[in-house]
Amino acid sequence: QADYTALGGVTGSLTQRVTEEYDQLVKDDPACAHTLKRVMLRMVAIEGGELARRRVPRLELVYANSDENQRVETVIQQLTKERLLVEGQETDGEPYVEPAHDALVLGWSQLQRWKNEEQENIALQRLLTPAAEAWNINHRNARDLWANNSRLDRLIEIDKSNQSWLNQLETDFVRLSLKRKRNNRYWLVGSISVAFAALSILSIGMTWFSIESRLAEQQASARQLAAQADSLLNQPGTTRQEAGALLAVKALKSLQP
Repeated sequence: QADYTALGGVTGSLTQRVTEEYDQLVKDDPACAHTLKRVMLRMVAIEGGELARRRVPRLELVYANSDENQRVETVIQQLTKERLLVEGQETDGEPYVEPAHDALVLGWSQLQRWKNEEQENIALQRLLTPAAEAWNINHRNARDLWANNSRLDRLIEIDKSNQSWLNQLETDFVRLSLKRKRNNRYWLVGSISVAFAALSILSIGMTWFSIESRLAEQQASARQLAAQADSLLNQPGTTRQEAGALLAVKALKSLQP
């Protein structure tokens, strides 16, 4: 019972302090409301529907907007000063920041509300962040982009909104994925156009070949008829009129398709 009481006291103290700091930061700069939401939601993991603290690399908190980056620094410095956040370095020297205590993420009602509002975005972020980092580590290979990923359309909407939570790396990843998707589409349309053009040329060639073949057949028939005319005229008792009539009938038959 004493442990539970102590934990309740720690949770109450932490959540009261973070609420006070949040209110003061927003009072000084209203834009800090969105900044603090961004920062804190990256510092939580959802396990079995419950929140747990998450260690965040400092590079993950670098955004495309310089004003936002300044607000992020202000938020982190103030909460670290109040021992609500803890900064440190990984064994490879990479700096990170994380909540000072699980009670902070479990007991702060404001963070719980944000989690309930943004569960879909948190899940999407947990997929996007490692994909963007892997792409960056792999020298930004275009094959690692999400050009064909069904989540790209949703990420483009987020990028265009004034409440975007994408950091600098994620923004680059999403925008280049969109560019590659468009390039792939242009390439496909171009390939189809070339294929249709080739088919059209082939069709014209085949039609011309058919015409030439037909003309050749008619010329051969004409030469044959001329030979037959000579033969008929050389037969005793055949008049020019008879020979002409017979040849006319044959000529009409030869012109029929």
